[in-house]
Amino acid sequence: IKKYHLRFPQDRILLLLLTDGKANIPIRPREDPFKETQNICYEIKNLPYIDSVVIDTEVKSDFLKMDLAKDIAEWLSALYFPLEEIKSENLVSIVKFTLLQIKS
Repeated sequence: IKKYHLRFPQDRILLLLLTDGKANIPIRPREDPFKETQNICYEIKNLPYIDSVVIDTEVKSDFLKMDLAKDIAEWLSALYFPLEEIKSENLVSIVKFTLLQIKS
Protein backbone atom coordinates (compact mmCIF):
# COMPACT_ATOMS: atom_id res chain seq x y z
CA ILE A 1 0.00 0.00 0.00
CA LYS A 2 2.79 2.41 0.88
CA LYS A 3 4.62 1.66 -2.38
CA TYR A 4 1.44 2.22 -4.37
CA HIS A 5 0.87 5.53 -2.56
CA LEU A 6 4.39 6.68 -3.44
CA ARG A 7 3.65 6.08 -7.13
CA PHE A 8 0.13 7.53 -7.04
CA PRO A 9 -0.02 9.99 -4.13
CA GLN A 10 -3.28 11.56 -5.33
CA ASP A 11 -5.18 8.25 -5.04
CA ARG A 12 -7.16 7.12 -2.00
CA ILE A 13 -7.08 3.43 -1.17
CA LEU A 14 -10.07 1.39 -0.08
CA LEU A 15 -9.15 -1.62 2.03
CA LEU A 16 -11.95 -4.19 1.93
CA LEU A 17 -11.20 -6.85 4.55
CA LEU A 18 -13.21 -10.07 4.72
CA THR A 19 -12.35 -11.87 7.96
CA ASP A 20 -13.65 -13.80 10.93
CA GLY A 21 -11.08 -11.88 12.98
CA LYS A 22 -9.40 -14.98 14.35
CA ALA A 23 -5.70 -14.31 14.05
CA ASN A 24 -4.01 -17.68 14.47
CA ILE A 25 -0.57 -17.56 12.84
CA PRO A 26 1.93 -14.87 13.80
CA ILE A 27 4.02 -13.03 11.23
CA ARG A 28 7.02 -13.15 13.56
CA PRO A 29 7.72 -16.43 15.34
CA ARG A 30 6.60 -16.61 18.98
CA GLU A 31 4.62 -13.36 18.74
CA ASP A 32 0.96 -13.01 19.70
CA PRO A 33 -0.96 -12.97 16.40
CA PHE A 34 -3.86 -11.05 17.93
CA LYS A 35 -1.53 -8.29 19.16
CA GLU A 36 0.22 -8.23 15.78
CA THR A 37 -3.15 -7.77 14.10
CA GLN A 38 -3.97 -4.89 16.42
CA ASN A 39 -0.62 -3.20 15.73
CA ILE A 40 -1.02 -3.58 11.97
CA CYS A 41 -4.52 -2.12 12.16
CA TYR A 42 -3.27 0.91 14.07
CA GLU A 43 -0.52 1.41 11.51
CA ILE A 44 -3.03 1.26 8.64
CA LYS A 45 -5.46 3.54 10.49
CA ASN A 46 -2.76 6.20 10.77
CA LEU A 47 -2.24 6.33 7.01
CA PRO A 48 -4.50 9.22 5.95
CA TYR A 49 -5.01 7.96 2.39
CA ILE A 50 -6.65 4.63 3.36
CA ASP A 51 -10.32 3.99 4.10
CA SER A 52 -11.39 0.59 5.37
CA VAL A 53 -14.42 -1.67 5.36
CA VAL A 54 -14.54 -4.88 7.41
CA ILE A 55 -16.91 -7.67 6.42
CA ASP A 56 -17.27 -10.17 9.25
CA THR A 57 -17.35 -13.75 7.92
CA GLU A 58 -17.77 -15.40 11.32
CA VAL A 59 -20.83 -17.67 11.46
CA LYS A 60 -22.92 -16.06 14.20
CA SER A 61 -25.10 -19.12 14.72
CA ASP A 62 -22.11 -21.13 15.95
CA PHE A 63 -21.99 -21.95 19.64
CA LEU A 64 -18.74 -20.07 20.20
CA LYS A 65 -18.76 -16.68 18.52
CA MET A 66 -16.00 -14.24 19.29
CA ASP A 67 -16.91 -11.10 17.30
CA LEU A 68 -13.22 -10.34 16.75
CA ALA A 69 -13.86 -8.72 13.37
CA LYS A 70 -15.70 -5.95 15.25
CA ASP A 71 -12.48 -5.27 17.15
CA ILE A 72 -10.54 -5.12 13.90
CA ALA A 73 -13.08 -2.68 12.45
CA GLU A 74 -12.73 -0.52 15.55
CA TRP A 75 -8.92 -0.56 15.39
CA LEU A 76 -9.07 0.47 11.73
CA SER A 77 -11.89 3.00 12.26
CA ALA A 78 -13.58 1.03 9.50
CA LEU A 79 -17.17 0.51 8.49
CA TYR A 80 -18.33 -2.89 9.78
CA PHE A 81 -20.81 -5.30 8.18
CA PRO A 82 -21.68 -8.88 9.17
CA LEU A 83 -21.66 -11.19 6.16
CA GLU A 84 -25.16 -12.50 6.93
CA GLU A 85 -26.56 -9.05 6.18
CA ILE A 86 -24.84 -8.71 2.82
CA LYS A 87 -26.14 -9.84 -0.54
CA SER A 88 -23.94 -9.63 -3.62
CA GLU A 89 -25.70 -6.51 -4.89
CA ASN A 90 -25.31 -4.89 -1.44
CA LEU A 91 -21.54 -5.29 -1.57
CA VAL A 92 -21.37 -2.97 -4.57
CA SER A 93 -23.55 -0.48 -2.67
CA ILE A 94 -21.27 -0.67 0.37
CA VAL A 95 -18.22 0.10 -1.76
CA LYS A 96 -20.01 2.97 -3.53
CA PHE A 97 -21.23 4.37 -0.19
CA THR A 98 -17.70 4.20 1.21
CA LEU A 99 -16.30 5.95 -1.83
CA LEU A 100 -18.89 8.72 -1.44
CA GLN A 101 -17.89 9.12 2.20
CA ILE A 102 -14.26 9.42 1.13
CA LYS A 103 -15.06 12.23 -1.30
CA SER A 104 -17.02 14.25 1.28
